[in-house]
This record gives sequence, structure tokens and C-alpha cells, in this order.
Amino acid sequence: MRIRLTAAALGALVVVALVGATGGQARSQATIKIGALCDLTGPTSDIGASYCRGEQAYMAYFNRRGGFANKDKVDFTAQDYAYNVARGLQLYASQSDGAVAFLGWGTADTTALASRITNDKLPFLSASYAEQLTDPKDTPYNFVVATNYSAQAQIALKQIAKTPGKHEVAFFHNNSAFGTAPIAGATEYIRQKRLNIGWKSYPMITGTTGFDAQLLQAKQQGADYVIVQNVPTPASILAKDIKRLGLDMKMICLNYCASEVFVKLAGPAANGVLGVQPFAPVSLRLKGMTVPETWLKSNGSNLAKEGLGFLQGWYTAAVLVEAINNVIKAKDQVSGPNIKAALERMPAFLTGGVTYPIKFGASGSVGHDGMKGSRVYTIRNGRFTKTTGYVVP
Repeated sequence: MRIRLTAAALGALVVVALVGATGGQARSQATIKIGALCDLTGPTSDIGASYCRGEQAYMAYFNRRGGFANKDKVDFTAQDYAYNVARGLQLYASQSDGAVAFLGWGTADTTALASRITNDKLPFLSASYAEQLTDPKDTPYNFVVATNYSAQAQIALKQIAKTPGKHEVAFFHNNSAFGTAPIAGATEYIRQKRLNIGWKSYPMITGTTGFDAQLLQAKQQGADYVIVQNVPTPASILAKDIKRLGLDMKMICLNYCASEVFVKLAGPAANGVLGVQPFAPVSLRLKGMTVPETWLKSNGSNLAKEGLGFLQGWYTAAVLVEAINNVIKAKDQVSGPNIKAALERMPAFLTGGVTYPIKFGASGSVGHDGMKGSRVYTIRNGRFTKTTGYVVP
């Protein structure tokens, strides 16, 4: 059943028909359609569902405030593809009529869609922060809002290198394109910076209930650090296994591991874990959290319940809507190419301290990477505490 997003619909994460369009098609009268792919029931839904609710919430908030400069409203639709690449491709292909832009989710589906997105001239802001999506020469219509995965891993390595001596990193990752995305950039960073750091990768097979075998291999490697590129549920199992086995390994989560969901699931095993997280945890109560919190409370929820995944979705949607509004203010046609150009020339988008300023460019190897830095946090007594300011690789 298709449900048009309204303020009253915020509480329910709807599954609706995904709509799309070629970039040259004019917008519909009185509405501007934006499609989205979400993981609501698949293996990354532990963080994906709150991300999608954040996208929905921002669109509802924006419409409630009056919509675009010409009074048009967002017609936002999202569909659960359950982190299944074939289903994601099918949904995109079968529902390509009417939208001027998309919000996506996973790395494998986003990269698989990249050539189609380019041909269709549809700006695509995904929750995948893979570095290969950031070069406008290769993927001109893909935009990565947050610090890319390679840069996150490099920031983690930079943090490790602050402690003198030889270190060994065991890189535990989701067994997917999302999981492997940081490896090339991280190992090249070690080489270029001549860091005294060894590296070995360990895939985390979806559905695994324990990682003893891999951790014992990491012990033989001499690993004193474990960097994790995965979502909260498997990462929490890993943290508990490290604690139970009594291993002297410091764990560092990259962004989809470093969330309040991980803290809750890992319990005492989360204590002392570091997180490279481009989006501020909600416990910090920053200025940029006031509007999302007010909106949630008016709809029977709150940020403490939703977590930082909600903020990721909220601000990703906000960046896209800002670009579309700029096209309208310039009295240009609302089309994919014009939205792309607006994203590339937008001044830095500020989030009230929730993130590093978001700024895209039209050229450069990471021109479509919106953030250049990230904070590092430490989990203490069940809460994230800020360890550093913004760090760049």
C-alpha cells in the first residue's frame, strides 16, 4: 500500500512504492518526488531502520514548515529492500517514474546502481560512505554525505599511531562490499605514512554467533587493536567475545558500529571501546539536535530512543532538500543535473555541531565526499564521551 508522507505518518515507517525519473523530467505540479531504499528487515536493519525514520522525519518536518520556496511539498517514498542487492536493483528499475533524486542505503546496491544512476542523471545520496563513490569523474551523481570509510579507518590508524611502538591491527569486517570498502585505503595509508602497524583482515559472516576462532587467529597475529567495520549486532558479539576470552585488544568501531545500539547490546563489554563517528552521539545534546528532538517529542518519541542513526538520516535528507530548494530559488527546472550542480556549489552545510561542515565540490578525487573529518569518541559507563575534536587523516 502506498502512503504519502505526512506529519501524522511519522510514527509508522511506511513501505511504499519507490519512484524514479530521468534527470531531465520536470517535477510534478505541487509536489517534488524523492525515492529511497531502506533496510528495514535485513541484516543491517539494527541501524538502518532508525536511519530511514530520520529521513522520513525530516521530510515531514520540512513539509509542515511550508515546503519549498515555491510552496511545493516533498512527496517522499521509501521501500524496504532488506539489504538484498537484486531486490534493490529491481525496485529501482521497476519504479523509475517521477522522482528527481534518491536517498540510498547499502554499499553493494549503491555501487551496483552507480552506472544506472549516472545514465538517469539522478542525484543519489546513500548511507554508503565508500570512497569509490566520491570521485565525480567516476560516479558524477553519487554524493557521500559523511567521512568516507577509508578516511574513517585512516583516522583510527592515526589514533593508534599516537602510542609509540609496533602495533598489529586485526580488521574485522562485514562480509560484503560495505565491509571491505576501507581496506585498500587503510593499507595504503599505512604504507604512505610509514606507520609501524601490521594489518590483517577477518571477515564476519552474517549470522555468526561467535568469533572465537577469528579472535584466536588475531591473537596469534599479535593484534593489540581490533578495528570493526560492521553494524551494531555482530560488533557487540565481537566485543563480548574479546572480553570473555580475556584478550588484551583495544576495539575501535567505525561509524556503523559506533552507535547507541552497540552500547546497549554489548553492555559492559562496550566500556573503553573507541569510535570513529562522523555524527555526534545524541547524549552530547548539541545545538543541531534541538529541532530533531522537538519534532520527535511532538510525535511521541525522542532522540535517546532513536539514536544517532536517526540524525544521520535527518541530516542526509536535509542536505538534499537544501540543494533542491536552491534550484527552485534560482528559478531553474528541478531536474537531476540542476540538483547535482546545486549540491556541488552549495556553501558548507552546517549541522549545529552534529558533524563536520558538509561541503561538496565539482572535481577532485573525493569531490563528492561531503565531510573531511570525524571526531573520535570513547565509551565510558554506557555513554559516548568525546576523545578528540575533528580529526582528518
